[in-house]
Amino acid sequence: MKIKLRDIDDAVMFVSICNKYPFDIDYKYCNNHYILDAKSIVSVLGAGINKEAEVDGLSDDKEVLDKFFEEIGLWKVGTESSIT
Repeated sequence: MKIKLRDIDDAVMFVSICNKYPFDIDYKYCNNHYILDAKSIVSVLGAGINKEAEVDGLSDDKEVLDKFFEEIGLWKVGTESSIT
């Protein structure tokens, strides 16, 4: 899912949500050239605020992944529910 975090508060909330889940979550930016740990506030802030990133949950449990993506849907790029 492509997301865009608008400010530091978004980043803190996003990392907090990621840390609730037991699987690894990748935070990819610069056209997937860099892959960071989405559970690390340092990584997410280091990637930059107000830039698009691709987020991947590394789990085989579709139900849990769906719940995760629903929770981060607030920042999804290209939908009516995304922040503009």
